[in-house]
Amino acid sequence: LKKVYETESQSSAQESLASRSNFTISAKEGLIVIDVEDEDSKRAADLANAYVDELFKFTSGLALTEASQRRLFFERQLGQAKDNLAKAEASAREALEHGGLVKVDDQGRAMVETTARLRAQIAAKEVQIGAMRTYAAEGNPDLKLALQELDALKRQTAKIEGAGPAKLAGNLSGDKGIETLHLLRDVKYNETLFELLARQYEMAKIDE
Repeated sequence: LKKVYETESQSSAQESLASRSNFTISAKEGLIVIDVEDEDSKRAADLANAYVDELFKFTSGLALTEASQRRLFFERQLGQAKDNLAKAEASAREALEHGGLVKVDDQGRAMVETTARLRAQIAAKEVQIGAMRTYAAEGNPDLKLALQELDALKRQTAKIEGAGPAKLAGNLSGDKGIETLHLLRDVKYNETLFELLARQYEMAKIDE
């Protein structure tokens, strides 16, 4: 193009190309229209197509960068969740070895595990939203959907937890009973969170 436009520098050739190039967005069809004027019709077509090729390269690079960021984000979160799960399991084993646990009936266990799972789903959803906000604007439809799902999980958890303490109080009493519930809840919470984050991590790796 420096030869065609008879310029000495690359920047001058770029300016000449820019003055011969026009880009418009067709809102109705959702298309980008590229017009390039040149004395040679074939060269004009080649230049217009080159813009398209470079656009594809650029957007592919952006997509890879976003996928890499998400994969790294979930990798860090997964590592932390793995450590927390190991600590919760170790605490439960230690309490069991020292006779610090009491039996929880099926109803009480189910209630604690349900609440722990919901809490873990909330935490995993918050991590997912945090990852999405690294590349998505607030108006992004996927981000809006994730925020709606988070709100629904919080409402469901609040409803269950509101009815839970009274029922559990009749099943367990004393420090050992409370400790048992806490240990059971922590193990189930961290176990579920680890599983959910592992899935999101695998999906991010596939995208990358």
